[in-house]
Amino acid sequence: MAQWPFPWYIAESLEVLRRQLNALAPDRSTASDGGIGDSAHQGRASEHNPNNYRRWDGARQVCARDFTHDLGGGLDCNWLAAALIASGDNRIRYIIWWDRIWTPGVGWKPYEGENDHRKHLHLSVKAGAIGDLAAAWHLGPAGSDQEDELTPDEKLMLKRIYGQLTGTEDVKAGFPGFPSKKYPHIKLTAVDFLRASNKDAIDFKQEHDSRFAAVEKAQAELAAKLDRVLAALAVKA
Repeated sequence: MAQWPFPWYIAESLEVLRRQLNALAPDRSTASDGGIGDSAHQGRASEHNPNNYRRWDGARQVCARDFTHDLGGGLDCNWLAAALIASGDNRIRYIIWWDRIWTPGVGWKPYEGENDHRKHLHLSVKAGAIGDLAAAWHLGPAGSDQEDELTPDEKLMLKRIYGQLTGTEDVKAGFPGFPSKKYPHIKLTAVDFLRASNKDAIDFKQEHDSRFAAVEKAQAELAAKLDRVLAALAVKA
C-alpha cells in the first residue's frame, strides 16, 4: 500500500457496496480487491489516488474501488457490472471490466489502459459529497439473480475452472466433474474435458488420415499392377 503524506479514506458509497457484496458472497476472494492507489498509481492520474475533496476530519477522498471476480466464491463481475448499470445509480462515474469501460450516457467502449481488468471490476464514483452518500446499492433481489444456488462441489469446480482459464491454479483431478474417457475413475473440469476431447479428435483425425493414406497407397499399387497386366495383354495381342 502506498504511503501518502496526509490522511485519506475510501468514499462511503464504495464501502457500502463492499459490505453488501461481502454479505452476498461471504466466501468471495479479495485477492484483486483494491482501494487506495499503490506506488504505480501515484505517478499518474487515477481515481485510486486521493482527490481534493476533504471530509469533516480533513481526510481526502478516494473515489475508486476494485472488486475481485470470483465465480467459485459467489461474485460474478459480469453480474455486478450489469446490476450496477441497471440500477441507474447517480453516484456512478464509470465502470471498467474485461477490457471495456462503461460511462453513463455513453455505454460500453474499449478500454485501452495497461490493466485489462479481467481479474476485478473497477468502479469509480463521483467525487465530493455524492460519493459519500451511504444509501444501499440496488443490485436486484438480494443479488439472487447472479446465479442459481450451487452445491459446494459446483462452486469448487467453478473456482478451479476459473483458475485454469486464468492460469492462477493448476488443477490435476480428484473432484466432481466430467469423467475421463481414458481413466473413468478420474473426474475432469470442463476445461480439461474440452482439452481431452480436442486431443481425442486430433488423435482420431491423425489415425483416420493414416488409414486413408494407406488405402490410397494400396489403391495406387493395385492400379499400377492392373496397368502392367493390361500392357502385357496388349503386347501379346
